[in-house]
Amino acid sequence: MADQQVGNIHGIAAVGNGNLDESSSKLAGTTSHGVNTVTVDNLEKIRVGMSIDIVTEADGTVVTSDRIVSSLTSAGVLTYDGADTTTDDADSVYPTGEYSSSSQTGFHDFDSLTIASLRRRLADIDSGLYTAAVLNGMTYNDMVYAVRVSDNAATVS
Repeated sequence: MADQQVGNIHGIAAVGNGNLDESSSKLAGTTSHGVNTVTVDNLEKIRVGMSIDIVTEADGTVVTSDRIVSSLTSAGVLTYDGADTTTDDADSVYPTGEYSSSSQTGFHDFDSLTIASLRRRLADIDSGLYTAAVLNGMTYNDMVYAVRVSDNAATVS
């Protein structure tokens, strides 16, 4: 039903979940690493096929960017595509381009967002608030606004 709302991107702005900290888009931390693999401490938000960055949060260095998750085991071993990179056991996994520091907005490239990806993001942010019924009533604009507020309130004016 929500896919039918593509032509209607105007509407009342949705309210985010109030989680405005800089790490709100973080998917997981890493606990170990290997060749093209990291072991993650959270499996909830990571999906095979999604594009990720691995970031050293201590200094904001993006260790590897725009890698596709090719597999994820129930033990948390995440395998990514491309050439191997040196990761640290204390790095973090973010959706590509969504690591947020004080100099970054934490949100980019609205043109690549689909209704399906926004629905998944909002369900990951707060599945209790963003139920299927609520998501079906939201316009594309509502969804973008809700994700922006959740990721970083400074991007909303």
